[in-house]
Amino acid sequence: MSRQADLVLPDPFGEGSVSWGHWGADNARRGGLVLLGPTEAAEGFAEAGYEVWQIAIPDAGLDPSRACQVLAAMLDGIEGPRFIIGHDAAGPCAWRLAIIGAGLTAGAAYGAFEPLGEAPALPFILQLDAAWTDDSVEGLRDRFAELKIHRLSSGADLARLRTLAVFSRASGRGEGA
Repeated sequence: MSRQADLVLPDPFGEGSVSWGHWGADNARRGGLVLLGPTEAAEGFAEAGYEVWQIAIPDAGLDPSRACQVLAAMLDGIEGPRFIIGHDAAGPCAWRLAIIGAGLTAGAAYGAFEPLGEAPALPFILQLDAAWTDDSVEGLRDRFAELKIHRLSSGADLARLRTLAVFSRASGRGEGA
């Protein structure tokens, strides 16, 4: 995986522009991934063959409507297949973009966030952290039976492998999840 020079791109969580991390895949390019979360996660997906655009998310104060508009415009400029992952407070952005499509092939949300009432129409995986009680996870499984829903307590590596399986299957390049 090779981290390319950081790019100054629109800030989905504030005004103006901000520095995004950008990784090119060393091996076959499996698609473009917008990752709203930690650098370590971006590195793992780049190692798996994805071209990754990554930005850390603020702890609070997200305007989901504006963020989704900025992210949809970014996704439109990425050569497909296209994927999105939102961590914690950015989970609803990834979910909302998956609902409207936004040219996405598949998506994922990690951590703690409140899913919207409608399920995405494309492959989507939830990786839920310890903030979710067993009852709330079962409630989600009942409401969204078509989604892959897992616990992060099994570890970051397994969570990434599960997400990769969903992405690979959605792009027609493999089996899984």
